Amino acid sequence: MKVVIALCTRERPLLLQRCLASLQALELPENVQVAAVVVENNGTPSCQDLVDGIARRAPPAWQIVYVHEPRLGIPIARNRSVDAALELEPDWIAFLDDDEEAAPNWLVAMLDNSRRHGADVLQGPVDYRYGPELPDWAPRSTIKKRASGTRLETAFTNNVMMKAAIARSGLRFDEGMRFSGGEDSDFFYRVAEAGWILCWASEAVVSEVVLANRQTVGWQLARALRVAANATESHINRKGRWSALFVHGSKGVRRIVRGAATGLFGLMLLPFSRRLGKQTGFAGLRNIWSGAGGIIAFFGVVPQPYTRIDGE
Repeated sequence: MKVVIALCTRERPLLLQRCLASLQALELPENVQVAAVVVENNGTPSCQDLVDGIARRAPPAWQIVYVHEPRLGIPIARNRSVDAALELEPDWIAFLDDDEEAAPNWLVAMLDNSRRHGADVLQGPVDYRYGPELPDWAPRSTIKKRASGTRLETAFTNNVMMKAAIARSGLRFDEGMRFSGGEDSDFFYRVAEAGWILCWASEAVVSEVVLANRQTVGWQLARALRVAANATESHINRKGRWSALFVHGSKGVRRIVRGAATGLFGLMLLPFSRRLGKQTGFAGLRNIWSGAGGIIAFFGVVPQPYTRIDGE
């Protein structure tokens, strides 16, 4: 059996180096070959020497391949990584983000869950790690509590493994979602709709240090807006505007109303607890922005945050 792990990166060498180091520390099951494909999505290649150096020093069990994709766009890079992975003739293709580090038992847990649950796609959790500079209003994501084997409707490329047969069937990431994000959930929605089985693998954990630039009100609200807009756009593309209007249009209105009420309640809490008042108020704002994002996509407005590099 062969597993190829696909990584896409753009000018984040320190994060990439840590990610690759965690992969080389993985516990490897017997009779399993492993490889990593690193796609640098940049007009000018800058990390080839880094990746080639890591490849030369890698344990004998590891094959590490560098690929340069000059056409900017996350789904373009992901599709290039899929094509490069298929050239290595894998049984499974896994995706991790370049800012994540896999736990030592990650691959063992993925393969074990694939056998136990008969899954074609395995999604694992992310353990988000925060520094002391986390603002008092900021939400703190925790590891999702979900039983292994739980069926899923979609998945995300921050920690996922799929049968290579899915890629060989012709399914690819939508390059129309070039700079918006959300191309991963859109892809795996289509994978599920094609009849493949998606399951949760709670033991296959990766960790991610939350960067300071992502702990601002502006970044968090922009993320809520674009995630909701991406979900609406994906639904429109897959099932049409009327279906999307029924699901996401009504959801957007409800979120705005609920967000306004929550935000007002947060203001009322401030005299009694500034921390709780700020957290509640921010939750309300995030609901409003999310609701707005779910609606603006109907007018062709989808944020394009990935025209810029989200730094280290």
